[in-house]
Parts: sequence; C-alpha cells; structure tokens
Amino acid sequence: MRKILLTFAVLSAAFAATAQCWNIESDRKGCLLGTCCNADNETILVGRYDKDSFSAHATAFAIKIDEDGSYTTFQADDDDYSSFFEVVALDDGGCFVVGVRGEGVNERLWVLKFDEDLEVVSEHFYDKDAEFAELEFCCMLMTKDNDSTFLVTGYVGFGRYIGYFYRLNANGECLNSKYIHLGDYDGLFDYHMYWPDCIREMHECSDFLVIGAGQGGNPSFLRFDYDFNLVSTNIINDLPNPNHGSVNEEVTLLTFLYSDYWIDSTNLLISGYAGEDTDDNLFIDKHYMFFGKADINANIYETVFVANQDTLHSTIQYHNMSVANDTTIYIVTEANVGSYLGPSVVDIYLANKDLELLGRLLPDNVSTGYTPVTAVATKDGGIVVAESQPWDDGMRIRKFLRDDFRSILSVSEESDLLHECLVYPNPAVDAVHIDVSGLDVGDGRTVFRVFDVLGRQCFNRTISGDGSVLTLDVSFLKSGTYSFQVIRDKEVLVSDKFIKL
Repeated sequence: MRKILLTFAVLSAAFAATAQCWNIESDRKGCLLGTCCNADNETILVGRYDKDSFSAHATAFAIKIDEDGSYTTFQADDDDYSSFFEVVALDDGGCFVVGVRGEGVNERLWVLKFDEDLEVVSEHFYDKDAEFAELEFCCMLMTKDNDSTFLVTGYVGFGRYIGYFYRLNANGECLNSKYIHLGDYDGLFDYHMYWPDCIREMHECSDFLVIGAGQGGNPSFLRFDYDFNLVSTNIINDLPNPNHGSVNEEVTLLTFLYSDYWIDSTNLLISGYAGEDTDDNLFIDKHYMFFGKADINANIYETVFVANQDTLHSTIQYHNMSVANDTTIYIVTEANVGSYLGPSVVDIYLANKDLELLGRLLPDNVSTGYTPVTAVATKDGGIVVAESQPWDDGMRIRKFLRDDFRSILSVSEESDLLHECLVYPNPAVDAVHIDVSGLDVGDGRTVFRVFDVLGRQCFNRTISGDGSVLTLDVSFLKSGTYSFQVIRDKEVLVSDKFIKL
C-alpha cells in the first residue's frame, strides 16, 4: 500500500477557479472502470493498468483520494491478468470491489473487501458456470441492497454476450449465482445479446432492475427476483424526436441508458444517448444526449435534450449520472467530433430532479486525449470526473463544485438601468438582463432556456417569482453567441440572442 502526498492544481481560466485536478502518473495505460464516494468524502476509483495495447495483460488497481490532498493505492501482483470493474463504499470507510483474475479463459470472479487503508480484509474467487467456462468476463456491474448483500451482473464472451448474476454477502461469500441461457427467453435477446448499462435494487419488493440489456440496439428494463428469475420485460423502441421541438417523428435507436436516482418506488431519472439514421443509409447521422423520467415499465414520459447535433460522429455516456441530492444532479457527456478518433468535447450539466437544467460547464473545450469514463458526486455536493487516455499512459481525476455552475436566474422589478432593447448589456461579461414587461412569467408554467451555437442546452429552468426583468448569471459560459427562449405552455413568448465576452 502506498500513501502519496498529492499536489493538486488550480486549473487555468478555462476551468472554474475551485476545480481541482489530479494526474495519476503511470508507465502503463490506466483504464478507470468504477468509482464511488464514501461517508468521509473520499473518492475511491478502480480499474486496471494495461501492459500492452490490446489489454491482453493487465494489473488491477484501486486508488482512494483523501480530502487532505493525498491518495492511497492498491495494486495487484503482476503474475497473471487482473482487473477491477466495480466498487461500492462501506459504512466503515472501506470498500467492496469485484473484478476478475486469471489467465485468459481461466480467469475467475474476484471479490475483495478492503478496509479504510485499502488493506485486504477478505478475498474470494468463483469459477464461471462450467457450460461457459471458455468465455471471458467482459463487463461487470454491482449494486448494494438494503440487506447489505451485493448484486453483480454482466456478460461473458465476445459475440455471444452470455449474461450472469451473482449475489454476495457482506463478506464476499456467494449466496447464489446464475448464467443466462438466452435461448430460454423467447427471442428477447436478439443476436445473443445481454449487455447491461446499470443495475438498481427496486423499492418495497425483493426484485431488482437491470437497465440497458435487451433486444438488438434497443435497451430494456428487465426485472429479476433474487433467485434471478425474469419477472418482467419492457423494451424501449422509440423516443420523441427533439428536432425543432417536434415530437411527431421518433428516434428509433436508443443506447447507453443509465440511472442513478429513484424519484419514488416506481419512477426514476435516466440519462442516455440516442442516435438516428435520417436518410436510411444504415449510418447514424443525428446524435442526441438527454435525461428524463421513466417508470419501471420503461415508459419515458418526460425528457430534456442537452445536445441535438449532426456535427458529432459519436457520443458516449458510460456511467455518467451522479446524484448529490434532489437539487444537485450531474450528467457528464462526451462527444467525438468528425470521426471516432476525432477530438472529444466534454460537457458537465447540473440539473435537479424536476429536469431543470441549472447550468453547464465545459471543463475542456476540446479534450486532449482524455475520455471521461465515470463520475461520482461527493458529500460536499461536488462531482469527481475520472478520465483515462485510450492511447497513452496516465489518468486524470478532476473535481468540480456546485458553485462552479453559476447560472442563477432571478426575477425582479424593473431595474434602474436605462435600456432600449430586450437584452442588456449585450455583449455581456457576468450577467444578462432580459425585459419581459407585459408577460405573465411567474405562474410556474414558464420556462427559460439557453442554447449555444451548436444547439446544446446550457440552461433550462422554470421561472418563478414576480417582476419584469429576468437576470441570468453568464459568467460560467464560454465566450461566444447564445440564443434563448422564454416559453409558456410550449408557446415561445420571447426569442433572441446575446454575446458572452
């Protein structure tokens, strides 16, 4: 175990002043796969160091970043292949980690319990089901239920995607397990595909929900009991099209669906990526990133699209939603421009449970090779974004606070400022005032939205309060031209632009 004093940098003007950045040096490519935050506000990250470009040889690692600017590391022996996939924080300051260890198809499920110093408390290995022993572990997700047991799911095998489940007790001992025979599910898993994006314990019942696995490219909400019997299946086939505000057409391909927030026992927040082939040439040419509300039957009944572009070549979501509380929900998106190998644009959105976008932060205008893999909200209401470089050595971990998303909207009486236009000052540096005299905007039915030049939403909030002047803090925005709308009952009352210096 190593404890290292960490020097964290206050980032340049392109970042918020309070942002912290940790660069984890390594002579091998680091792949970050899972993260969590414990009760002491320490961030724990797990993954693997790849010994070659094809990940054929790798060494598992865990990193715990303390609030005092130091971090503790654990690294497995180099004797054989190993990788950590997921981590869950424990109440005592330790953590529970799952991964794999072994050579090639001989790898086994690896379960470890660490104390607060990343010392191993317990360790267990489990062989794959004999029928699928020749397939390798390719994915692993984990959640902790109210009975202090851990649910693990994922798939083995490239091309076949055979699903598996394990239920483990607090010491890592296996209570039961099951491998899915896809042919037993009456065509549910097209193309032999079980590919989960997240797993969540359900409320008030002994079932759990697997989101993202299912039929072809369309994700499903699969409900299982604790004996891993399939209780219900609901497949998402379409999503309202955000083009020009129209919902008449539908997006037919929906992937990368994730959830990290239960609204109540039957409804949850989701985030995801949707793509569309608008000219039927078998290539996705429209890209949408969104978050919204869905019920446990996979009905998506309310959405906010944070990006709607045909300038992107691909978009990536991963485990990108992280929740601090009802009013502090972060969504991290990354998009490749021009090609899959093109530069990456990273956005972090701040929202609340009512789907109001409260702000948007662009940590990098264009990424310098780092790809956000996972994000976790911290106990002080901030967010830690863990990134790795797909083609180079090293990793980067950055923390942002809610105060970095300064987009406070206020409604007030007419100010003393003299103006002869709708928007002032324009250009603006810190704040924009918008004259809404004569409009009834404080009834809770009016929404204020701001978009950048690419059509990505920066702000989307319901207006409340009486007055004739809206004030928006724009200090967090990059320099450029922005458009805005004041909308009530889907009718655009005001639409204009402003320039941020």
